[in-house]
Amino acid sequence: TNSTGCTAEGQIFIDVSTDEIDAEFAVSSQVFVNETFTAVDISYPLPDGLEWILPDEATVLKENDDEVELRFDTPGEYDIEILTMLGDCFAQKTKKVIVVAADGTVPKEDTASGTRLIEDFLVYPNPTDGKFTADVHLTEKGNISIKVFSLANNALMDSIEERSESDYSIPFDISTMPTGVYAVLLETPYGNTLRKIILK
Repeated sequence: TNSTGCTAEGQIFIDVSTDEIDAEFAVSSQVFVNETFTAVDISYPLPDGLEWILPDEATVLKENDDEVELRFDTPGEYDIEILTMLGDCFAQKTKKVIVVAADGTVPKEDTASGTRLIEDFLVYPNPTDGKFTADVHLTEKGNISIKVFSLANNALMDSIEERSESDYSIPFDISTMPTGVYAVLLETPYGNTLRKIILK
């Protein structure tokens, strides 16, 4: 009813959902200019879909529903954002990445020719009951380290180091841990990469 006594009616419909929705991702908080880095979706429960919202200054090398690979050619502070969707609901998460100029006195590993790379890194089965295998294939022999940590509190769950091979198949067992999403981080002389695994 307004001040002159006119009235109007309308209806609204409210849908109530008990589904949980989350938006979360893992990304380095500080990187160097022209350093390629990855933001990995770790939202749990898994969303129906998601969208990466990235600064115009970012050079995007790869983008999918699991991760986005990018770099910046100018120092500064940039916001990386993920938008997740579950049914008609949305959730958002924003993190800041600080990009700094590289120290020219530090030599960079020569992997540009593509001769020394992580060719494959598989984690299976996924989702898992806790027992899973990490398969690694390098294009050249090299020492590796694989760390499994909880994305809920960043706690290290397991860590294994292996040496002097180009192919590795390493079993893990985190079946005593709580259900949720875990990160499996591979570190090699030729680069690092991250996979996420869901413990049912």
